[in-house]
Amino acid sequence: LMQQVFRPDRFDTLHIVTSIAGMTTFIIPQLWTIFVEIVASIAIPCIAFVALYRRQWFACTFGLALLVSFTIPNTYYHVTLYLVDFVVGAGLAIPLLAVSLFRNAPARPLVGIGLVILACMQLLPIEYWSPVANLLEMVVAALIIGTLVGAKERVSLLRSRFLRFIGDISYSIYLLHFLVLCTV
Repeated sequence: LMQQVFRPDRFDTLHIVTSIAGMTTFIIPQLWTIFVEIVASIAIPCIAFVALYRRQWFACTFGLALLVSFTIPNTYYHVTLYLVDFVVGAGLAIPLLAVSLFRNAPARPLVGIGLVILACMQLLPIEYWSPVANLLEMVVAALIIGTLVGAKERVSLLRSRFLRFIGDISYSIYLLHFLVLCTV
């Protein structure tokens, strides 16, 4: 991994600058997620517009993103694989959708089961970059988020000061763990 990531021919200004900009992963391999978010941020205004103002087109938008995810998943940093996740996220923002779908959902058990399923996803005999693995993760994550947003019952543990702090710094921890691993 180290020889592949830190190739001597990439120790130049171009690779370092593009990595800092989130366009390559030369310095920190986990920056691929930033690139996916940059690309999705270009599409998200259109996706959000459809979700909020053209709801009748939303199913087609979701279907198209799902089709692209399954037919061409192996693009640069798997952008097309993950674009469907942004569509689903925008769908959760449709006014009152989460509330109407999850109003009477038992939040604590659903969120708990969802978190256990997400934690066990790596145990499934499915390739990590497969559309099926992404679809399963996306559905479970959408159910957790929809439940947290829409259910009358609240999960007070997730509102604790400590877990909110961990949530605020979690992406930084995710990016730093590779540097710590390299140092150790």
